[in-house]
Order: sequence, then C-alpha cells, then structure tokens
Amino acid sequence: FDWDATDTGVVLHAATPGLKKEDLSINIVEEAAQRYLVVSGGTNDPANPDSSVRASTTPTQNDSAATAASPCDASNNKANAPTSHLFYAPFEHRMRVSSGVTSECLTAKYEDGVLTVHLTLPKERPPTSETIAIS
Repeated sequence: FDWDATDTGVVLHAATPGLKKEDLSINIVEEAAQRYLVVSGGTNDPANPDSSVRASTTPTQNDSAATAASPCDASNNKANAPTSHLFYAPFEHRMRVSSGVTSECLTAKYEDGVLTVHLTLPKERPPTSETIAIS
C-alpha cells in the first residue's frame, strides 16, 4: 500500500494482483470515537472454492517422493512433479481520517491489479465567533 498526499487529499495505491474488484472492500468505520478508512480483501484457494480465505499448501501425489529426492538427480524426473505452496489470506489496511470524511469524499478504481482510492478531504470551515445568549 502506498499513500500519497495531494493538494486536495490523499491517494492510495494498492497492488492486488490476481484479485477481482469483487474480492475487495472499502469502508468508513467508526471505532472508539475514531473514524477509519478501511481497505480489505482476499480470495479463496482456487483448488477449494468453498473454503474461506486461508493458508493453503496443496501437495501433489508425488510430494513425498519429490522432497526425498535430490532436485539435481535426473533419474527422479517424475518424482519432481510441481507442488503448490501458495498462501491465501485476507488483508486489511486502515487509515485514520477526520470526522468530516464520508463516502462522498471517496472514489475508487480497480485496473490491471492495482486499486486506486482518491480521498478528497473536506474543506475546513474557518473558525467563527458566536455569542450565546444567557437566559
């Protein structure tokens, strides 16, 4: 995740190769009197689409033979079948924002594996003086 300050706010760039925009979520949440912009996402193991987002090590039929054999031993070419050790896990990135930030301040685009979020910070009103009548 890269955050860049601009004249009007902040731009987030997140490299998320292999994900679809449906795998990503952008929310504004309020927790413990603080407001956060939360970018999260993840995907399931393609070998088990019903699984939740998790770590996956998928051995092949020849996995035990492949680990016992030397990778340089040409006589064990069949035993050196590929083994998948891919990691599937959810991610979440939070950024504290001011109380005036709403969804109207955000635009997001997902293209070629890169999520770009533009956060336009609301303009602060200049301080004004007020007189309160005493009853």
